[in-house]
Amino acid sequence: MLLQKHRQRLIEAQELAEEALSIKNNIEKNTVTIWITYDILAGIADKQGNAQAATKEYRRLAREAKANFAGTRYDLKQEHRELILAVAQDGNVEAALEDYGEDWENIKTAIQQILAGERNAEKLCEPLNFEEAPIITAILEGIAQPESLNWFEDV
Repeated sequence: MLLQKHRQRLIEAQELAEEALSIKNNIEKNTVTIWITYDILAGIADKQGNAQAATKEYRRLAREAKANFAGTRYDLKQEHRELILAVAQDGNVEAALEDYGEDWENIKTAIQQILAGERNAEKLCEPLNFEEAPIITAILEGIAQPESLNWFEDV
């Protein structure tokens, strides 16, 4: 992160982040925070002016890695249970969104799109970060397969 602040050292920062990624890929993927490394690489790509291909791919990989992490489902239940259930089960979405401030505008937009009928997970998750995307995928899964919400209903 420190090297990213010095534009002349972005290549060095990228090389170090890719080395960290290589190490993390050799460890059990569901036990390390590999999504953070992908997010760092996306930030470096942004600063290098590579906002299209590399940044999108790194952000997609970060979202995918976080979604596959064993603790993500538990975190979703603890932190976003009410919102997931409200949207997926046609509940009181407005009340569930009250706890989400301005930092959650992308998730609110995605939820509005879901309520309008959008079901394409890739399209909905593209503007989301690795913390937000699993919320949307859990909602979409709950809409498509209501039994998947049973886990969230158990308190």
